[in-house]
Amino acid sequence: MKDDSDPQVRITVAKNVKHLPELKTGQLSWWCAPPDARPGDIVVVYKVQHGIQWVLKVQKLVEEEPPWCRLFGMRKAEVEALCVGAKPITFQQLKRNRVLSKTTPVRRSFQGGIFSLTEPELQEVLRLLR
Repeated sequence: MKDDSDPQVRITVAKNVKHLPELKTGQLSWWCAPPDARPGDIVVVYKVQHGIQWVLKVQKLVEEEPPWCRLFGMRKAEVEALCVGAKPITFQQLKRNRVLSKTTPVRRSFQGGIFSLTEPELQEVLRLLR
């Protein structure tokens, strides 16, 4: 059973990824995290019509001006790029993957904004990005 203090792993869906294409593994930056995110949580970013390319770890939540993240029901967070893939994991690759094809976001074609992932699912994302 998962403890409330365990880090959450979530996929967020984005059309605009702003500065993320310039981000490198290990760098600190900012991104929009789920509204209930806490430091230590993991955010996997799925860009619409592109795929998964960024796995971020929330370092701390910050106040933002202007409120770009709040427009999407999220919160601005300082993040560390845990993994940035050279190429994205496309939706077609996700559908063919024996682990990730069973996840809610893939089954729902990423219709929605935030989805949870299990630790084994996160490890599969990381394996594919490396």
